Amino acid sequence: MIDRISFIFGEAIAGIRRNVGMSMISVAMAALALLMLGSVFIVTKKLDEAASSMTGKFDMTAYMKEGVTRADVNETIKEIRGIPYVAKAVWVPRDKYWDKIRKEKGLDYSAELENPIQEGFKVVLTNLRQGESVAKAIRALPKIDRDKVEYMSDEMRTLEEFQRVVNWTGGVVGFICFFISGVLVFNTTRLAIANRRAEIRIMRLIGAHWLTVDFPFLVEGVIFGAMGGVLATGAIGIGYLKIGQQIMKLMPGGTVAPFEYVATMQALSLTGAAFGLVCAALAVWIPERKLRR
Repeated sequence: MIDRISFIFGEAIAGIRRNVGMSMISVAMAALALLMLGSVFIVTKKLDEAASSMTGKFDMTAYMKEGVTRADVNETIKEIRGIPYVAKAVWVPRDKYWDKIRKEKGLDYSAELENPIQEGFKVVLTNLRQGESVAKAIRALPKIDRDKVEYMSDEMRTLEEFQRVVNWTGGVVGFICFFISGVLVFNTTRLAIANRRAEIRIMRLIGAHWLTVDFPFLVEGVIFGAMGGVLATGAIGIGYLKIGQQIMKLMPGGTVAPFEYVATMQALSLTGAAFGLVCAALAVWIPERKLRR
């Protein structure tokens, strides 16, 4: 058993050595494809983490219509607290807020100044990326002034635009790279099979098991994909610092967790290995199926 396993892996390594150029290109394309896939996932995840970490650092402010009563205030704050993604809602009395403004601006207390402030609420979100949906729900409340619901709408739009660009770019480039990588792994495996055509015929004539004959080529595909995952992890780790800096510019109050090298390498290497296995299996299976026909 150990001899057979040693033979299979030895033949796989020998096959890679016979086609070093194609093997390196296959690994590079697999790494690029996995890099795009991993980047989209990590950027999306870290944007969520950064947005969640800003909870309580930035508030949404909502003002009520003129002429509301204390009963309207109590009813409205209950409705706001029942909206999904609202962590906390606090009533800000118009008189107290007006006194605060007059103190800050040094306005004359003896002057009869009309209070222009409406009854309002400070709303804290569980995740800033849900700000648009929360604002829409608050504006729909009957006693809320639709034009006076304020939050970081510009920052959130910038954030969403940043992620949209990353998703589209990573998705399109990743798909193209996966396709090219698949073709390269397929052709590299076919080239390895062609180089060993005589050996394969002899092995089949003497009754060698199909695992002994075909499995080394499958191992080659797995190695290509796994190595691509390792290289992609290194590239993502380097780019992660730059991406984190960009996220912090968009969301100054947020935090970005350290890069998880081991978990990322495991995920990308397993994904790459599975992809390489499928491509190599197709390279082995399709020609044999044609011959049987």
